[in-house]
Amino acid sequence: MASGKKSLKSWTNTIKVMVINGATLDDKEVEPLAKLLAASLALPVNINTATAAELAAVPGLEPSLAAAIVRYREKNGESSTVLELTASRASARTCLGKFPGG
Repeated sequence: MASGKKSLKSWTNTIKVMVINGATLDDKEVEPLAKLLAASLALPVNINTATAAELAAVPGLEPSLAAAIVRYREKNGESSTVLELTASRASARTCLGKFPGG
C-alpha cells in the first residue's frame, strides 16, 4: 500500500496486533479508532474503475450503493465528477457528498 495508507480491515488488524503487544485499549475502542484511521487515511478509489467490492470498502459507502454505482457506470459510462452520479438519487447525494468532489 502506498504511503502507509490502509483499509478499515487492515487498520483493525493493526490495532489488534498493537493490543496483543501491550497497547492499552478497550475492545469497544478498536472499531471507532479503526474507522477514524481508515477514513482519515483511506486509499483513493477510482469511481470509474473500482469494483463494487472496492467501493464498498470505502468507509461510509454501503454495499448496495457501491453496486448501484457500478450498475450506473455500466449503463451510462464513466463519470467525470461525483455530481454526475448523484443526479437522480437523493441517498447517493447524501453519501457521496462526504467525498472530495461531492
